[in-house]
Amino acid sequence: MAQEDDQSKWKIKKELTALDVVNHFVYLDMKDVEEHILRLWNKDKIIRVRTDSTKIMVKDVDTNTQHALHFHIYDYKPEANATLEGEWGWDFVTRRGLGAGDQIGIYYGKTGESEFCFSVLKKVGFLEYK
Repeated sequence: MAQEDDQSKWKIKKELTALDVVNHFVYLDMKDVEEHILRLWNKDKIIRVRTDSTKIMVKDVDTNTQHALHFHIYDYKPEANATLEGEWGWDFVTRRGLGAGDQIGIYYGKTGESEFCFSVLKKVGFLEYK
């Protein structure tokens, strides 16, 4: 899990819901996505992610592993939704033992093959010893 003094780099924070842990995708806050990801991308890449899911490599910094997910923005009315899809359920929920109420963090940062970095920021009922 990310250290407390390291929390500021996690630009997108999400408390997982029951739907996030049973579905094969996780919703991300669209305002956070626009502010911390899309503003860093070129127009062509933004168009691509809005028209079709785009393969994104995600680095789990806690386990130093890389995972291929699909990033997609659905421009439905009344509001758009951003999702990480594909093997989300297996690669993150099952493998990391995530549950509703756990908090994850994501930031955009090109590190090797990965474009997104991921960490479990807080586990419900998890007591951390220092």
